[in-house]
Amino acid sequence: MVIEEIDNGVHPSRAAMLLEQISTLAKRRKLRVLLSSHNPALLDALPDSAVSSVVFCYRDPRNGSSRLVRLQDLPDYPGLIAQGGIGHLMTTGVLERFVKNHPGVVHQQYQRHVKNGDQLLLPMATILETGNHVAGLKNGHHRRAWGRLLVDLINQTHQGDAPWNPIAFPTLDTVVNWLDGFPDFAERKIGFADVTIIKDWEKLCARHDMSHVKIWSLDSGLQGYDRPGR
Repeated sequence: MVIEEIDNGVHPSRAAMLLEQISTLAKRRKLRVLLSSHNPALLDALPDSAVSSVVFCYRDPRNGSSRLVRLQDLPDYPGLIAQGGIGHLMTTGVLERFVKNHPGVVHQQYQRHVKNGDQLLLPMATILETGNHVAGLKNGHHRRAWGRLLVDLINQTHQGDAPWNPIAFPTLDTVVNWLDGFPDFAERKIGFADVTIIKDWEKLCARHDMSHVKIWSLDSGLQGYDRPGR
């Protein structure tokens, strides 16, 4: 059975109930059901067992054609869902950027940076936000496994065994100074964690005025911060 735009006219607070009722009827009548939706609330209400079967439709940036991809078939699928619910990932644009810039491409970019001898720096905001995403996973076993992985990576970074170096936490006085300009960033939908990354970038640009300094990120709000070398 195929149902298009299943949630038309349904209040977001009823999304979970709607999915539960459809699942109950499908099991009772031994049906396979395909649903289409653009509703983030419905996507966030999906049970963990169904998330891997979600098929995402996007426009191929190379030729403009429509593409379908099952999330489970993506490289590093666990790394995607570790960043939050599917609905949240869709509304923030993370899902589309992840599909178009899948980890295979990101890994190639990383290898190129290493080969070029580029210095990679890890902002503290990235560590904190990753921890928040891990804590927001629906499955407790996933939260623990990805939490353990994050701890291991940070310990490697602290011990100097990672290919990047951490950027130290700013002082309270520095944070207060940064807050003065936060309303302007907030108006542009840039959170304070991203502001700290931008401010770190500005400091590095001033400190290394002859070097190429860029923020390497899939976040569209950060991708424009790229100062060529002289």
